[in-house]
Parts: sequence; structure tokens; C-alpha cells
Amino acid sequence: MPTRIRPYESTDRDAVRTICCETGYLGDPIGPIYADRRSFADLFTSYYTDAEPENCLVVEVDGKVVGYLLGCLESSKAWSMERIALRHVILRGLAWRPGTAGFYWRGLYDAMADPMRGAPARFAPDLALYPGHTHFSVLTEARTLPLVPGLYRTFFKLARERGCRGLHGEVFVENPRAMAMNIALGFAPAGAHWPVPGMRTHDGKRLHVQLFQRSL
Repeated sequence: MPTRIRPYESTDRDAVRTICCETGYLGDPIGPIYADRRSFADLFTSYYTDAEPENCLVVEVDGKVVGYLLGCLESSKAWSMERIALRHVILRGLAWRPGTAGFYWRGLYDAMADPMRGAPARFAPDLALYPGHTHFSVLTEARTLPLVPGLYRTFFKLARERGCRGLHGEVFVENPRAMAMNIALGFAPAGAHWPVPGMRTHDGKRLHVQLFQRSL
């Protein structure tokens, strides 16, 4: 199958948003956990595609976009995900809609209760050494293809040439494939993992995130 890695183009935006929603829950569709695709895609892709598209890549197989790597070279400039979520909550009432209300109220409860439970807080990256970050995903149909190393090598080269010293990223501990992938790509875990407010497994257990960092 003809495969190519290429720079993101504005016409790829819908495909990127679709892939984000189709893979947003540990590689599976986000719908059972969070039903509003518009806000979910805004949270996880809109900054990159709309404000920093020159640092984004996509993967095509037989002319179809099957994956992406969205990059930010200076994380302090990225849009606040909390503000994006709040905008959708206020303007579109997601805290009261079926399919999203449970997530928001559960997240609020977790954010208030976790410190009292002694749960680890979010471990922040060292932005002086690792200022950049990425958001990566690929459709299920393409996961058996050797796409990831080439995609990341392309981005590492791009980021180095544009003056980025290092990268960080957050990975769900409950996604062992993603954890192993980051280690294979040269990322190292930093700090303790922490529970993510609002997120649950299908059987109601908490999901946790681990910070990874890599020098360029």
C-alpha cells in the first residue's frame, strides 16, 4: 500500500478531527465516555491545526489520511484546554447534556476530592528543557503498519531545525501500547503518574497519566 508522510494542509482538518474522536479513548472511539465530538476535537486538535499548522504532519495510505502528529514547539503559547472546555460548557450547555454531563460533574468531583484522598497531582514538565509537545493518533486499520518511527523521526528533525530543545507528552498508563511506543522513541518517564479527573475505564475505574520527556 502506498504510504507517505507529509505536512498537514488545511483540507486535512476534518480528517484529523475524525481520527481524534475515533481513537480518543485508549485507541477506541470516545463516544461511550464523551459524546460530543465537536468539543472533544476542539480540545485535542484545534490549537495545532488552527494556530500552529506548520508543525503538523499527517500519514496517508492509498491517498487516505489515517494518522497524524500534531506539534507545538512552545507549549506556553498553546491555548488552555480548560478555557476551550469552559467555552463549550457555557455556550453549548455540555454540563447538562446527556453524554457529556456525567463527565463534567464527575471531573469536578474528582478535582475537589483527589487532594483530600492524597492522590498525586499532575506532574508538570520542565518547559525550559522540554518546551515542545505532540499529539499523535492513528486509525485502527493502520496500526499494523510501520508508520510511527518514520512519523516521529520526521517531526524530531523538523523540531530541531526550528530550535526546539526537547519534547514532553502525557500518556495513559492503561494504554500499554502507547507507553511502550514512547519508550521505544527515546522518551523517558518523569515523576509519578496521576489520576485524570472525569476519566474512567468501562468498568468505572480511574484512568492515570504518565509524563514523558525527551531531549532533541
